[in-house]
Amino acid sequence: MNNINLGDSIGIIGSSIINLDLIAFLHNHGFKVGLYEDTKSTEMNKYVDYYNVSSLNDLDELKRFVHKSDFVIYNSENLDSDFIKQNAKFIQGNNVLDFIQDRIVAKTFFEQLNINTAPYVTVLNIEDLENGIKQIGFPAILKPIQKSTVNGDELILRSPNDLVYAEDILKSGTFILEAYLDDKKDYSIIVSKGLNGFQISPVINNYYDNPNEISATLSVNESIETIEELQDIARKLAMNVDYLGPFMISMYIGSNKVIYLDQISILLNSSIHLFKDIVFENYLRGILGNKLIPYQINNDKKTLYNFSLDNCENAFKIVMQDTDSRVKFYQDKRFNIGGYVIKTN
Repeated sequence: MNNINLGDSIGIIGSSIINLDLIAFLHNHGFKVGLYEDTKSTEMNKYVDYYNVSSLNDLDELKRFVHKSDFVIYNSENLDSDFIKQNAKFIQGNNVLDFIQDRIVAKTFFEQLNINTAPYVTVLNIEDLENGIKQIGFPAILKPIQKSTVNGDELILRSPNDLVYAEDILKSGTFILEAYLDDKKDYSIIVSKGLNGFQISPVINNYYDNPNEISATLSVNESIETIEELQDIARKLAMNVDYLGPFMISMYIGSNKVIYLDQISILLNSSIHLFKDIVFENYLRGILGNKLIPYQINNDKKTLYNFSLDNCENAFKIVMQDTDSRVKFYQDKRFNIGGYVIKTN
């Protein structure tokens, strides 16, 4: 059990759209909160007790921040796992970063658990890419093995004409070529993992009105068997992932009705607000070794709509005319998302 006491300071490392909600939750529960980010925010500085801005690779500055804090959590997947391992103040542990940061390690881990992922091959150069396409076919997606690779953008390939666009990208590192599905349904499940167990959320159905505005609903048009299979995958990962805190499992289903695991991420998004404060409540309970709160499934089918910074005024007008909706505007303007609306159907 972590010996966390009222009034202790909890440092958060990394920028996230949910940071402000997490900070408010921790303050409301009697903690001091610090924030370390690699880009400055005048908005976030107002809400924390101490604030540092520096590179995530600046180990000296990170050490100073950790020294100020009684305990530390990280909301970044690019932090050096060895640095975390050397500092006992980190609550979550560091093992999860081994496969979050390396897609080959992740694929191997998922295969050991007999969980389906998209077929893939390793690509070092354009010749490997051409041979890989013969195996994978079109469409396919090129992804850097190391997620932190500089300029290692993902690239969707739909025809032989697209291969020329991969030549410059391949110079930045080693990649995997993975089968890509256009016709798919995206689902996610939140796992809250504590010192003495875990809880999983209901299945979340994710869809995109545009690339910057993901929407999420608890209305899932799948068979009971499919929903149970999605939840079984989440339980298997919850039991085998060495991590303390919440993480998100992303999966998708193709036209062949096969479930594929896409990724595990500690970067949560606004879909956590479909469950009010349960994610944060379980975060704190899990750290303390207390019993976690189950995610309740009721008859209210909620849908969350993100809206862009340019669409804030329109979102406000819509909500003011609808008694079954509530709105939240994000104060941090560094992200493309202006806020979200939750509507009860």
